[in-house]
Amino acid sequence: TSPREDLDAQQRDWEQALAANQMVEWIPATGASANGAVNLVSAGGATTKVLEDRSVLLSGENPVNDTYTITFEADAKPINGLFLEVLSDESLPGRGPGRFDNGNFVLTDIRVSAQGIAADGNAGESKPVKIRAATADYSQPDYGVDKAIDADPKSGWAIYPAIGKSHHATLEFEEPLAVAGQRAQVTVILDCQSAWGRHNPGRVKLSYTTSNALRSPD
Repeated sequence: TSPREDLDAQQRDWEQALAANQMVEWIPATGASANGAVNLVSAGGATTKVLEDRSVLLSGENPVNDTYTITFEADAKPINGLFLEVLSDESLPGRGPGRFDNGNFVLTDIRVSAQGIAADGNAGESKPVKIRAATADYSQPDYGVDKAIDADPKSGWAIYPAIGKSHHATLEFEEPLAVAGQRAQVTVILDCQSAWGRHNPGRVKLSYTTSNALRSPD
């Protein structure tokens, strides 16, 4: 396909995702847990801070590669998908939204798992949740958001040259996430293992939805 055709297809995907999102209620998942700890953990040792909008700002250590683990609890209603925002911020290089010198990031893999929490607080077996579709407001050529759900650490989602502004991705599950128990504990892994080092997201907000409006036709 030509660059023009790729751009047109990306525009159509974005318009479809935007229309779906306007009908969906998104519930913030990032923030502080009940004990006050930030529920996004950087394996590479970055400092995390929860902002007023429930996004998490990262600073300090910016390793060559990093993995962000987000853990949150939700009512045991079926969850249909996630809304991932990588937001610009004055503290980031070029306002970000990535932590690399030019504001870019490369998100190589997104993985989701969940387990049920019983009334007595005991957790059930953790099971993987398959993401069947991903759309984004913008993707760098050859770094489409679908590359973040293909289980290939050599590929990933990036946004250059659209730096200095916020971006988002909508992730639809293959089947609604449903667990046995009173609540669900969901773990979301954001992996940044690109050969382009230090391309880690700088400010992240994650939300989820139980709305059936997100479900695209099979």
